[in-house]
Amino acid sequence: MCHYAGMPCFMHPSSALYGLGYTPDYIVYHELVFTTKEYMQCVTAVEPEWLAELGPMFFSVKVRCQWMGLPMHIQ
Repeated sequence: MCHYAGMPCFMHPSSALYGLGYTPDYIVYHELVFTTKEYMQCVTAVEPEWLAELGPMFFSVKVRCQWMGLPMHIQ
């Protein structure tokens, strides 16, 4: 799903990531192409920390940990 627009998007079958057998948790794409579906092209897998480091005005990483049985969120 395209997080920004909230619309369903799919990896284009010509993408190298398409045939992996799984979808990476975080991806970045260059363009959307509409045919029978909305397809992402020029797709690459990224780490969430990279997004937070290079675009802190848009992204942050929340780490969930437990302390004495109580959930804590560290940002």
